[in-house]
Amino acid sequence: MRHSDRTGAGRRSEPSGSGRRRRAATVRGAPLVPAPALAVLAVVALLAVLGTPGGAGAATDGQAAHAVGVTDLPAPAASCGPRAEGEAPPPVIATRALQTRLMVAALTCDQREAYGVFVTRFRTQLSVNADSLTTRFRGRGGQGQVDRLVTRLANGAAADSIRDRDGFCARATVTLERLATTAPGDLGAVALEAWRGAGCPAW
Repeated sequence: MRHSDRTGAGRRSEPSGSGRRRRAATVRGAPLVPAPALAVLAVVALLAVLGTPGGAGAATDGQAAHAVGVTDLPAPAASCGPRAEGEAPPPVIATRALQTRLMVAALTCDQREAYGVFVTRFRTQLSVNADSLTTRFRGRGGQGQVDRLVTRLANGAAADSIRDRDGFCARATVTLERLATTAPGDLGAVALEAWRGAGCPAW
């Protein structure tokens, strides 16, 4: 009986050990999350630290966090810019794109302080823009469409920062310095000038 008990105990311990080995092998294997996904997920984490102005804005980014999952994160889409040659995006889209790019820059380029100044300075405008974005897509996909747009914008910004980090950070620095002296009412104009396209279809 004692021999049998020892054997049984040994057998019961084997699955646990092999399970640990399998889990360790998974961790030591290929990266589980692609770099662009990590960049976007980091932006979502940054939101929890820096926050976004306005209840609507916070809800939009919170909803978007659920859309940015490891398994359902799409590959960064090529930038398609405006829908037609010479056609500018709606200011509400350009402003959301600018905000998203600057969120990525806050983390990637260590611009958290400058991004915080931006959010504080344009808190009212960003909150109104978030409400306008929700209104724009009401009846055309609703909040789900807003979440998909924000995810595409974040993917595009993350991909740009990975592709050319120095250039991405340099542009973000120039933009943040300009915004530090920009009148709140001129945010939309700066956003249109800074527009760099978004994953198709953008709006």
